[in-house]
Amino acid sequence: MPTQLGSFSRNWDTGLRYNRGTRSVDHGDRSQSRAARAVYYWRKRLPKGLALRIGANHVRLSLRTREVREARYLAASLNARAAHVLMNDTPQIGRDQLDLDPDEARAIEVAQGILANFTDVFDTAHMDGFRAKIGLQTKHADDAALIGDLLARMDRQKADFTLTFRGLGRAAESDQADASLRLLFDDPTAYDDWAARWRARLATEPREPGERRVAMDSVNPAIIPRNHRVEDALAAALAGDLAPFERLNEALAKPFEGRPDFVDYASLPPARDAAYRTFCGT
Repeated sequence: MPTQLGSFSRNWDTGLRYNRGTRSVDHGDRSQSRAARAVYYWRKRLPKGLALRIGANHVRLSLRTREVREARYLAASLNARAAHVLMNDTPQIGRDQLDLDPDEARAIEVAQGILANFTDVFDTAHMDGFRAKIGLQTKHADDAALIGDLLARMDRQKADFTLTFRGLGRAAESDQADASLRLLFDDPTAYDDWAARWRARLATEPREPGERRVAMDSVNPAIIPRNHRVEDALAAALAGDLAPFERLNEALAKPFEGRPDFVDYASLPPARDAAYRTFCGT
């Protein structure tokens, strides 16, 4: 019987969850301890910036956010992309289980080989995703620096992630959209400096502005479930009024469309949300 160490499942809110399984019935209680030892072994050898968090009955792949420069903006999207990469782009890992090898030492060796390739696969998928978000169809050597600089400026200038990327779609079609987009930055000139280099890069692209705008809007949502909107819907529901929940649910059903009747859901959160704290299990 091959070693079945468990399964990874996709969870777009909390990332990857490893459900510890049993190797086979005749191994008895040894199965969990041997699987746990293997997982601890892998955790020590993960690429920098990734960690396995071990709970009573699960192990979660997560980011060591202090080691990621733009962690404030990237943590959620990278964790979701990690789930996608591991389950779709890494052929050695099946969707339902990890059948590695009946020998524990060999199983660990195989797992190490898989993880050794993860960084390159992950980085490629990550860059492709962010190229699409800023309207790039082709690949240039300087793209990583351009994207990284934008994220760093957004972090320093407290620019809203969702509104900034959605606004870039309008700005890619017409520079008149810069007037409102730059105001998302505490220092608007921080956007101006970056936008000049971005437009020079867009000039090397084959797509027409209108086509580019459509493509960007398809990957940059206009509406997301903002904390204050969710809190308001929950409070109303607890009071017996489901109307705010139903409206929020309708708005989120088509988050990329930017419908005018839901423009209030596509605005900045109130200042009181600046200190809002939430967790992966919320």
